[in-house]
Amino acid sequence: KAANISKINFIIEAKSGEEGKLFGSVTHQDLVDAVKKQGDYEIDKRKLQMEDHIKFLGKYSAKYKLGKKVVATINFEVVEEKSGE
Repeated sequence: KAANISKINFIIEAKSGEEGKLFGSVTHQDLVDAVKKQGDYEIDKRKLQMEDHIKFLGKYSAKYKLGKKVVATINFEVVEEKSGE
Protein backbone atom coordinates (compact mmCIF):
# COMPACT_ATOMS: atom_id res chain seq x y z
CA LYS A 1 0.00 0.00 0.00
CA ALA A 2 2.83 2.41 0.84
CA ALA A 3 4.46 1.79 -2.53
CA ASN A 4 1.21 2.42 -4.38
CA ILE A 5 0.40 5.71 -2.67
CA SER A 6 3.92 6.96 -3.44
CA LYS A 7 3.39 6.43 -7.19
CA ILE A 8 0.40 8.77 -7.43
CA ASN A 9 0.78 12.51 -7.95
CA PHE A 10 -2.24 13.96 -6.19
CA ILE A 11 -3.70 17.26 -7.37
CA ILE A 12 -5.08 19.90 -5.02
CA GLU A 13 -6.92 22.78 -6.65
CA ALA A 14 -6.76 26.15 -4.94
CA LYS A 15 -7.58 29.74 -5.81
CA SER A 16 -4.53 31.92 -6.27
CA GLY A 17 -3.65 35.48 -7.09
CA GLU A 18 -0.54 37.15 -8.40
CA GLU A 19 2.62 35.06 -8.75
CA GLY A 20 0.82 31.88 -7.67
CA LYS A 21 0.17 33.02 -4.09
CA LEU A 22 -2.84 31.18 -2.69
CA PHE A 23 -5.87 32.79 -1.09
CA GLY A 24 -5.48 30.95 2.21
CA SER A 25 -3.31 27.86 2.46
CA VAL A 26 -3.36 24.13 1.76
CA THR A 27 -4.00 22.16 4.95
CA HIS A 28 -3.46 18.60 6.07
CA GLN A 29 -7.21 18.04 5.59
CA ASP A 30 -6.98 19.21 1.95
CA LEU A 31 -4.37 16.53 1.30
CA VAL A 32 -6.39 13.85 3.15
CA ASP A 33 -9.41 14.74 0.98
CA ALA A 34 -7.37 14.61 -2.25
CA VAL A 35 -5.88 11.22 -1.36
CA LYS A 36 -9.36 9.83 -0.60
CA LYS A 37 -10.93 11.25 -3.76
CA GLN A 38 -8.12 10.52 -6.23
CA GLY A 39 -6.54 7.38 -4.81
CA ASP A 40 -9.33 5.89 -2.71
CA TYR A 41 -7.03 5.69 0.33
CA GLU A 42 -8.16 6.49 3.86
CA ILE A 43 -5.35 8.27 5.68
CA ASP A 44 -5.15 9.78 9.15
CA LYS A 45 -4.17 13.45 9.07
CA ARG A 46 -2.49 13.05 12.48
CA LYS A 47 0.10 10.75 10.86
CA LEU A 48 0.80 13.21 8.05
CA GLN A 49 3.92 15.37 8.10
CA MET A 50 3.97 18.27 5.66
CA GLU A 51 4.92 21.91 5.52
CA ASP A 52 2.57 23.77 7.83
CA HIS A 53 1.44 26.54 5.56
CA ILE A 54 1.57 25.86 1.84
CA LYS A 55 0.76 29.23 0.32
CA PHE A 56 1.93 28.92 -3.29
CA LEU A 57 1.12 26.83 -6.36
CA GLY A 58 3.69 24.13 -7.01
CA LYS A 59 4.86 20.59 -6.32
CA TYR A 60 5.24 19.33 -2.77
CA SER A 61 5.60 16.10 -0.85
CA ALA A 62 4.48 14.94 2.57
CA LYS A 63 5.53 12.04 4.74
CA TYR A 64 2.89 9.61 5.98
CA LYS A 65 3.75 7.35 8.89
CA LEU A 66 2.28 3.89 8.28
CA GLY A 67 4.11 2.12 11.08
CA LYS A 68 7.09 2.47 13.40
CA LYS A 69 9.61 2.23 10.58
CA VAL A 70 7.41 2.53 7.51
CA VAL A 71 6.98 6.00 6.02
CA ALA A 72 5.38 6.66 2.65
CA THR A 73 5.98 9.78 0.61
CA ILE A 74 2.86 11.40 -0.77
CA ASN A 75 3.55 13.64 -3.75
CA PHE A 76 1.08 16.34 -4.61
CA GLU A 77 0.77 19.44 -6.71
CA VAL A 78 -1.18 22.56 -5.89
CA VAL A 79 -2.71 23.90 -9.11
CA GLU A 80 -4.95 26.82 -10.01
CA GLU A 81 -8.58 25.99 -9.38
CA LYS A 82 -10.52 25.69 -12.63
CA SER A 83 -13.29 28.22 -12.89
CA GLY A 84 -16.78 26.83 -13.34
CA GLU A 85 -17.24 28.09 -16.89
